[in-house]
Amino acid sequence: MKTVLVFGDFDLLHPGHYHLLRRAATCADELIVAVTPSSVIRILKKRAPLFSNKHRLGALRHMTIVSHVLLGDKSLGSFSVIEEINPDII
Repeated sequence: MKTVLVFGDFDLLHPGHYHLLRRAATCADELIVAVTPSSVIRILKKRAPLFSNKHRLGALRHMTIVSHVLLGDKSLGSFSVIEEINPDII
């Protein structure tokens, strides 16, 4: 079984996000999406996301091609999500 892990903010879901996830799903038996936490987006982009963590997680959970959605690491440089999931493809 192949596990694919995708990372992203997914603040405003747009056709590019759908394309990325559909393509990732073609390589996966299990597609897992790690959503960047709002606190990390503030650091990286110097602005808050438009939607809350809960909203962004919920929007992705409604996608049938996504097996599991989780909140990514809350600190920069941390790779605990990768260690926890141990994906075949990132």
